[in-house]
Amino acid sequence: MKKIYENKDFIILWKNKTSSYILYNKHKDFDNGHTHVNNYNTVRWIMRMYTKKKIPKDLHSKYLLKSFIRISNDKDFSYEVEKILLNLEQKEGSHWELSFIFNFIFKFFHIKNVKINYWSWTNN
Repeated sequence: MKKIYENKDFIILWKNKTSSYILYNKHKDFDNGHTHVNNYNTVRWIMRMYTKKKIPKDLHSKYLLKSFIRISNDKDFSYEVEKILLNLEQKEGSHWELSFIFNFIFKFFHIKNVKINYWSWTNN
């Protein structure tokens, strides 16, 4: 691993074997304070958003939300991210339930070639 960036809070490492970056919060132990990201711009973005304590409202990536939690040493920030993550997981759960119900109905009544956008129904 090669260190490619460092400031007072973070270190960015390049991991040659996997062609990925590691973002590490220097104020936490390594095991619980780092995340792996494939793109350098994404690493810088995570670092910038965390420094500003901002979470984009349209962020739907569970991996990136978990990355924020891993690198955070701010309990309030982590709590806010966890609420967003929980909300996202609950929405996905309801999509799965709708999916299951509609697929059952379509199979039961032998309805074919029907495409439904479940997301638009639950995102109103």
